[in-house]
This record gives sequence, structure tokens and C-alpha cells, in this order.
Amino acid sequence: MKLRKLHIENYKIFKDFDIDFMDKDDKPLPIIILAGVMGVGRPSIKNK
Repeated sequence: MKLRKLHIENYKIFKDFDIDFMDKDDKPLPIIILAGVMGVGRPSIKNK
């Protein structure tokens, strides 16, 4: 399974936030790395 898009709504500092993980040919990116400082909610981002 590949992640194609991420939408975050009303979570901590994110009010209406989208990230598109598709390349220029509309194919899912092979590797995605989510990075951030402690306490920003990385483990809370789950695939639905």
C-alpha cells in the first residue's frame, strides 16, 4: 500500500493541511519520511 495524500484538519497547529505524495507522473512516491521535533504528533498520523 502506498500513501497518496495526507489531509490534516483541526489537529494541533494544523487547521486545514494537505500533502500530496505523488510524483510528476501521478505515481506514488517510493519513500516518504515524516520528521519533526518531539511532541508534534508523528505517531498520530495513521493510514485510513
